Amino acid sequence: MGRRRPALALAFAFLLPSGTALAITPYCGGSQINIGGGFSLTMYMFDRSSAFDLEYEVPDGDVRAQDAVVAVKPIKLTFAGFAANAAGNPRIGYAHLDLREPQGQRFETGAIHLNCGNGVGLSATFSGSYPPNQPPAPNSFDDPFFADRANAPSCINALEKSGHFTLTFFRSGRMDPSLTLQGQVPLQAAIRKAKERWRRYIKEADASECRMMPAPPPPF
Repeated sequence: MGRRRPALALAFAFLLPSGTALAITPYCGGSQINIGGGFSLTMYMFDRSSAFDLEYEVPDGDVRAQDAVVAVKPIKLTFAGFAANAAGNPRIGYAHLDLREPQGQRFETGAIHLNCGNGVGLSATFSGSYPPNQPPAPNSFDDPFFADRANAPSCINALEKSGHFTLTFFRSGRMDPSLTLQGQVPLQAAIRKAKERWRRYIKEADASECRMMPAPPPPF
């Protein structure tokens, strides 16, 4: 036994540096971070970037289908293209929307309208149809109002002030909505929390408590 003790001590001493190296400093930020109020935050902070996106989970009670069927819940509102220290290029859209006809086939949206409050709104119309054999599935569109994008900042400001939204989906040529999402959306508080997170992550990075993700490679 006397001969084994020095060998064991040497083995443990050899393992300690390896064990310490496993404590890798985590990255700052991340995706789908719960910040409360129904919102999740995505903030990757590539090279200290202040860009961030938000998703809002629409409560079931704020979803009203008329002549269509919502197959999957929750539906989400998406707010992308923000920056904590700049104006950004905001886009408003939706995610996880599986809207179907009563018979089960995919619902084809002809137009959508977002009432942002204070007389501000965004609208979009669509044409064409899905392939006949394409099965219904959850759909995401982070910029359906691309033709009306110049008014997106005004819509964001109105949503922050009103804290209320109405998003309606229509069939082509119809005036009555097939689906209405309507309720409170605490966007102002979510944006404030996202900016506070960015400042906190910067301080943690400077203190070596987290590390920045490297910039992604350029597109081909």
